[in-house]
Amino acid sequence: MRSFGFYPRLASGLSGASLLLVLSGCGGEDGGPRPTESIVLELPDDPGSGPVDCPVQDDDGSWVLGDDRFEFDFLETFPYGAAERGWYTNNARCYQCEQLWRACNGIESGGNPGRSCLEIDGRDRDADESALESCWADCEAIQSPSYFEKPVYAESIPNGGRCGSEFAFHLQAGPFDRVLFEVNKSWGGVLGLEFAQPGVDASSYDGIAFWGRRNPAARNAIRLDVTDRYTNQDYVSPATGEALCVGETTADDPSEGCDKFGSDALLGPDWQLYTLPFAEMRQGGWGMHAPNLDVWGLLSVGFSYDEGVWDFWLDDIAFYTRRPR
Repeated sequence: MRSFGFYPRLASGLSGASLLLVLSGCGGEDGGPRPTESIVLELPDDPGSGPVDCPVQDDDGSWVLGDDRFEFDFLETFPYGAAERGWYTNNARCYQCEQLWRACNGIESGGNPGRSCLEIDGRDRDADESALESCWADCEAIQSPSYFEKPVYAESIPNGGRCGSEFAFHLQAGPFDRVLFEVNKSWGGVLGLEFAQPGVDASSYDGIAFWGRRNPAARNAIRLDVTDRYTNQDYVSPATGEALCVGETTADDPSEGCDKFGSDALLGPDWQLYTLPFAEMRQGGWGMHAPNLDVWGLLSVGFSYDEGVWDFWLDDIAFYTRRPR
């Protein structure tokens, strides 16, 4: 089985504060038997955020918030209503629909999924199209923005924005269920970004920061995951030509699996700055033990959400360094 976290393939490079990313495919996992009916997300209206403590930029370019001073190297600010980088959103339920589309069109990778199927020997086109239409409707009912809209777009922040920011990523999804008969699997999803090997050198930063909030009626615990050579199934060792961990494991023995480093963040109803230090990120404990988090070569960043109903906002995602006042 594939470990939780659905990372498609991205190629990128980092030069100074900039990232160059190119989308080249999709990835995912099989989360078990799928529901046959569409599930409509229902939550009370979001009242929006209360007052926000905004950071102030100092003359030296650093940002002061309360008693803290930070330097940020932004990965994403959603300045024009869309992601500037190759961010994607994914979930296991919708991935099944994409796999069906690929199978009934004979496409192994790449391309944007659609609702039609080709005539392929050995397959029933009418049955394929009926199944595809059903899963497509289910997928669009359980997540916004749609899984099929890549790269991700942002929404206008209600009530005039936040601290000068006008747009942010807004995800509504669920309800998702935990797949109890599989290790570390869920119908949940991820907002992710991947970097090309050898990865991004983040050793000069303390960790990853972002602004976030949620609908008060929705789930609050998201997880920020990062991967490196020890925990990314797509890493290829120059010495052996193979990955250092296993992307596909069995439920009986997942000990060789790619167990990502990460930290949990409990989103509140009001906009807040979250800072997650690399030094405090830990593996989940279910897969292969890594000797350390290789911050000299990060290969991905992802915000995971699992079972439950979700309605949350993310903005100004950045590497950060904490500076003395």
